[in-house]
Amino acid sequence: MRTVYQARDVAEAHFIRAYLENCGIAAAVQGEALSFGIGGLPAGPSTAPTVCVLDANDADAALALIRERPATASPTHCHACGYDLTGAPGPACPECGRPFRSVQSWLCPGCGETVEGQFSDCWQCGAERPANGVSGEPSDP
Repeated sequence: MRTVYQARDVAEAHFIRAYLENCGIAAAVQGEALSFGIGGLPAGPSTAPTVCVLDANDADAALALIRERPATASPTHCHACGYDLTGAPGPACPECGRPFRSVQSWLCPGCGETVEGQFSDCWQCGAERPANGVSGEPSDP
């Protein structure tokens, strides 16, 4: 086993683990319990969860995938308090005030439906988000 990523929090660690596994690399999250021991305070270098590949031979490929991974749109939950940010206007969590980056809504090229920015596919017809992230006029207030 070899560490390939130090995450900001447990959610990010599991996102990276799932991403690597979807790319065919077996991975695990280490140190997850430490974040619960510090009572939800921001993780520091000694308590932050890490992502490890199970086969050390996969480390270089995992590091390359992590560097080249697509940027995530916007968070669905606040990294500080876990509040569900779906539909939150930003730029800060309404529960704890931690800033987050919101992403503009986009218009589906297939059916014209307005789709919240964190989604990559239209909920109405299943069409993919355009490569430039927008189609027509963005509808975010």
